[in-house]
Amino acid sequence: MTTKLEKTVLVDVPVSRAYNQWTQFEEFPRFTGGVTSVTQLSDDRLQWVAEIAGVRRQWEARILEQVPDRKVAWAATSGATNTGEVRFEDVSGGQTSVHLTLEYEPEGRATRPEHGAGR
Repeated sequence: MTTKLEKTVLVDVPVSRAYNQWTQFEEFPRFTGGVTSVTQLSDDRLQWVAEIAGVRRQWEARILEQVPDRKVAWAATSGATNTGEVRFEDVSGGQTSVHLTLEYEPEGRATRPEHGAGR
């Protein structure tokens, strides 16, 4: 079952600055909780490591679409399953609306019945 998250925030910087900060992927661990590291493997490939609720997750993602000052879209190609996009909109006065859409497949722990359960 896929989970979808959407979030919009208004930031007090011009759209080009918001976009440029967001596309400095290797800087994510400095300002994004849970992200341990991001390694840019090529222009369109990234390796991510995160720790979420005490569980380490790793995945590789490919950037599917990148439009300067407008949009970045990606999809995981291995590891933790996720896809998403971030859209940037100039809302005047030096402010930018940043809209994130993220879909992911939660990786729950498998539980085993206790030995002898149901006897």
